[in-house]
Amino acid sequence: MKRCLLILACLLCCFVAEAQEKYKAYCSVIGEQVVGSNSVSGIRIDYGQEDQRRNYLVDESGRRIDFPTMIVAMNYMSKRGWALEQTYVVRKESTIDDKHDRNVIVWILCKEVASDDEILEGLATGRTHK
Repeated sequence: MKRCLLILACLLCCFVAEAQEKYKAYCSVIGEQVVGSNSVSGIRIDYGQEDQRRNYLVDESGRRIDFPTMIVAMNYMSKRGWALEQTYVVRKESTIDDKHDRNVIVWILCKEVASDDEILEGLATGRTHK
């Protein structure tokens, strides 16, 4: 009798345990670079949110994280499960206010997730930090 209950319990667990299927989530890491310079400024993240304000990364205390290069930002994201998919650069011409041409560097990253809640796991932005 105990053996039958054990087998029944195991079978029930097999039917109840439902594996969540993973899918790729994407984000972009965007930085601006003065042409001829190695440093990058204003790195921000776009993970599909509607509100693009304050989309810079922050640390545990809510202070903005300034990345000196895109590679430093990529290493930060890589430690949180993100992988590089694609890169591209868009040239911004100088303006009256800003005398320097700039490159806008965009890196597309992906991460395997089982739910949308996992997209920001390990990340906080100026908008989402609590």
